[in-house]
Amino acid sequence: MNIIMLGDIAFTGIISEQPDRNRQRYVEVVPALCSADMVFANLEVPVKADHSRNEYKTFIHYSHPGPTGDLLKLLNIGCVSLANNHVFDCKLPGLQATIDILDELGIFHTGAGWLPEHIKPVIIDKNDCTIAFLAYVDKNTNPGTEQFPELLINYFDVKRVLADIGDVRDSVDRIIVSLHWGRDYSNFYTKNQQELARQMVDAGADIIMGHHPHTLQPYEIFDGKLIFYSLGQLCFGDTVWEGKLRALKKKTKSGMIVKITIDRDYLNHSLVPTIEKQENYLAIPVFDLEKKLIKLGYINKKINLHKSIEFIARFKETVLDRFYDYFFGYYRNFPSQLFGLFLHFRKFQYLLRDFKNYKKK
Repeated sequence: MNIIMLGDIAFTGIISEQPDRNRQRYVEVVPALCSADMVFANLEVPVKADHSRNEYKTFIHYSHPGPTGDLLKLLNIGCVSLANNHVFDCKLPGLQATIDILDELGIFHTGAGWLPEHIKPVIIDKNDCTIAFLAYVDKNTNPGTEQFPELLINYFDVKRVLADIGDVRDSVDRIIVSLHWGRDYSNFYTKNQQELARQMVDAGADIIMGHHPHTLQPYEIFDGKLIFYSLGQLCFGDTVWEGKLRALKKKTKSGMIVKITIDRDYLNHSLVPTIEKQENYLAIPVFDLEKKLIKLGYINKKINLHKSIEFIARFKETVLDRFYDYFFGYYRNFPSQLFGLFLHFRKFQYLLRDFKNYKKK
């Protein structure tokens, strides 16, 4: 079976507001995605059904029903994780509307819902290969869902995940574990994540499909199995904020399409880089992504071994990267941003907050 794995997909902002541009936005990646028997992704935002809003979240993200359904079909999405930190931004009506669209399109889903079957592993039997797809969200990603008893969601707990893997191991050929975890906007996984991922592989997982940081991170092959700590994002709609068009950080605009030939006996993979340009137009840049990830992996090992290098990485990712994006991110104008820095001096508190919290993930 030929499958593809993507990171975060979020049809929010202008992607939903300007649906007439969407076919052109994704024209470069559609041929690659449509070549697969099954495309897996993390569906990051729910559909907005009414004015329901999760009062425990500062920022609410959502998409509109029509563009969401059209894009899921266009991108050949066949299975999604709903276990993420935005799935309940529009509370139960939004989640219900999202699952209604997925069911109407025949797209497999797991990780969140209101019925027990919504959080059970998805079993996919295709081309003489049976795959189990399990999905979980780490509470450290701030889903803001603990106060809603009507919601069923798979929170990440390693003992539970290991037990779930054991329950399906003997009845399927391959197991994919989808994890919404890690540090926001970081290019590096933690030592704890590596230990947990390897435990899951030892228990029987064949592929770890990580997302949430919205950035590319190194991957590793452990005991012949694939561990992707973060796949980056395919798309996240730019939005109008305070009268201006805004985007997520530039480093979040890189992602990868992971092509895997999956069989009972072997896993063969290749990587295709993606970049999301201004106004959410996707392109496939020409560079050696594998080489880039190997370099990141070397740095990652040093970070996890030496506190001094970890300190440098923390400063770079929480301070220098923030300044770079503030001045040079999409839709930024350096002179006006410099002037605005003095008007919004209180924003420096966010640097200290992120610097302190860097090691907690």
